[in-house]
Amino acid sequence: MSRSNEASLCAQFAQTAAKALNTYIPTEMTSFAGLFEMLMGLGRHLSFNLVIDEFQEFFYINPAIYSRIQDIWDRYKDSTHVNFIASGSVYTLMHRIFME
Repeated sequence: MSRSNEASLCAQFAQTAAKALNTYIPTEMTSFAGLFEMLMGLGRHLSFNLVIDEFQEFFYINPAIYSRIQDIWDRYKDSTHVNFIASGSVYTLMHRIFME
């Protein structure tokens, strides 16, 4: 993930996800939280792996996204068939995100 603004990253990610899942996802999504929630909703009918590499980069783009993702995951985790995998290469930030 390159350091860019959230809206342009969402548009790129929405396009990639739509192609991979063979479904419509609006590229006008401007918040990752909205896109993540849409994907969790799709996971009620589809089974897929959602992998986000360099997850710590959101810290530089929108650090509030982590609490939004946690809230969305908590609401959908029992009804969705999504395996969510977050990875990153900056140990200190990944530790901070998941442990603090």
